Parts: sequence; structure tokens; C-alpha cells
Amino acid sequence: MIHPYMYVGVPAREKVAIMNSQNGAVFIKRHIIPAAISVFNDHYSSTYTQKDLKSGWRKRELVECRHACMYILRKKAHYDLKKIGREFGGRDHSTVIHACATFQNLLDTDKRYVKLLDRVIREIQILSIKSAEEVENIKNN
Repeated sequence: MIHPYMYVGVPAREKVAIMNSQNGAVFIKRHIIPAAISVFNDHYSSTYTQKDLKSGWRKRELVECRHACMYILRKKAHYDLKKIGREFGGRDHSTVIHACATFQNLLDTDKRYVKLLDRVIREIQILSIKSAEEVENIKNN
């Protein structure tokens, strides 16, 4: 198990606590979008990138991934609406509100999305732990 002291070398602006996690682990913000892209690409057998996610494309798989990222950043990482909008290509705060509401509706009506969200959060945790271990290894060498 990785304890919070493992994150000592990671700047505070890079860390965020995801409140609904079972162990209250600290996750690194920069891993949220790559983790979501990885899980949704695997789910839909696609090959989207961060650039695609921040673009204006409206393919269903891409939109669902974008909405999931916005939902995680808003509901789990507690980003403000303007900051999330900036992260996704300068979108308006009302777009972020709509994305979060749409993804919440998917979570409420289709249990597959609950599983996808859990997979994304696990992937964020794995990437964050790897980063923390790398920081610790660099500090120890």
C-alpha cells in the first residue's frame, strides 16, 4: 500500500484527494484524462488521444469519454467549472454542467457506466502510485 508520504516529491498543485475512494488515497491530477482515455479506448476498441478529447469532435465514444473526464474532475477532484472548461479546449462552464448531468444520468440508468467509472478511477490510482514510486526512487538514488 502506498502511503501519503510517498507523494512528498509531487507538487501540491499536482495532487488531489478523491473523496469516494475506499482508502482516501491521493491521486495525481495529470493522470485523470489519460486514465479515462485508456479505459474508454479499451471499452470501445478505439485509439483516441488527449488532443481528440479536447477537440470539437462529436463521436459518441469520444463524447462519453469527455463527459466522464469532466464528471471526475468536477465531482471527484472538485475542480471549478471554468477550470474544467479551459482543460477541454476553452469550453463554457454551462457545457461542463451539461456534461456532468449527462454522465450522471448515464450512471443512474446504465450500470455499465458505473463499472467504467470504477475502472477509470482504478486506472488513475495505478498511474498515480507508479508516479509516486518513480518520485520516491529518484529521491532515493
